[in-house]
This record gives sequence, C-alpha cells and structure tokens, in this order.
Amino acid sequence: DVAGDDLERWQRTLTESLQLLQELWPEMESEITTAIHTVVPVNSPVGGMNCSCSSEDFWGAILCSYDPPPLLAEVLVHEFGHNLLYGLMEVYGIFAEDCPKEPIYYSPWRPDARPLVGVLHAVYTFERVAEFYRRLLQKDSSNVAYRERYSFILGRLERGLRVLAESAKFNAEGTVFFESLVRGVQRQRESGEAIA
Repeated sequence: DVAGDDLERWQRTLTESLQLLQELWPEMESEITTAIHTVVPVNSPVGGMNCSCSSEDFWGAILCSYDPPPLLAEVLVHEFGHNLLYGLMEVYGIFAEDCPKEPIYYSPWRPDARPLVGVLHAVYTFERVAEFYRRLLQKDSSNVAYRERYSFILGRLERGLRVLAESAKFNAEGTVFFESLVRGVQRQRESGEAIA
C-alpha cells in the first residue's frame, strides 16, 4: 500500500509525467489517457528499484511504483504497450498455431528463459520506449543518462528481434506486424546514429 503523504506525491508525479508525454509525444499521451482507465500506485518490494505491471486479466489498468517524471513516463509508455499488444493478440493471434510455446528462449531483458510471446512483448514495448527516449534526446541531446538508456535499449531490441526472427512462427497478420516492428527498430537505430 502507498501511504497518504506518498500518495499525494505520487499523484503529482503522475500528472507531471503525463504533461511531459503531452509535450514530447502528444499522440502517445492521448492514447494512454484514453485507453488506460486505472493507474494503481504500489510500493516496490525492492528498495531503489521500480516495479510495474499490466495484464490481459485487467486490461486498461497499470500498477506501478513511484519514479520521477521521466522514468514514470517511460513506465506508462511501456505498460500501455503491453495493454495494446494484449488487445492485438486477442484479435489477430499474431503467432501461428505451430509456433513454439515453451519458455526456453533468451530475452535480453530477463535472466530467466522466456516464451516467445514474452520476447515479443518486450521488443514491442521497448521499441515504444526507445521512441520516448529519442524524443527526450531531441529536446535535450546533451543528457548523458538519456543517451545511455537509449543506446542500451537499442542493443537489446536488436537481440530480441534476432530471437524472434530465428524462432517464432507468425500467422499472416503477425508477419505484417513483425515486419513493421523490424522497420520500427531499424528507424530507431538510424535515429540513434544521427543523434550520436
């Protein structure tokens, strides 16, 4: 649970994070505030580390711990991406029926082996997070922390795409979706090189 005083601080920070998104990426801020109906503040069980969560079981809701505005804005973009992908997968399936489902695949974001759907979720959400950092860098290109985070995310995106390209099987809609994702990551890489 988040205590009353902390809840007020959390609410102010959420408002500042949405204002930052409105400034940097108004379309994303509009999508988030339209589709996400519940944001639940939680305390992280690990001190100094944020936690956030969304699920297909509570679509339209995000649970997240306190972070300063740029990081909380990143969390909102990330968790909204999960919500959106849950919906896309519900409608289009994305994966072919015979796509492997075992949690045996490398994910650049996790120490444990993951199913391909987990790798896809990571790549999809972090491609959006990369776009958020690209926009932050357009605003403040001298910020070393933003630059390092952007570069770190790009490297992981490329490794995640390789896992999917080598192991996943997509249906027709999923093939189009994956090709679009590949193009999005390529655009991020080209932007990253231009920013450097």
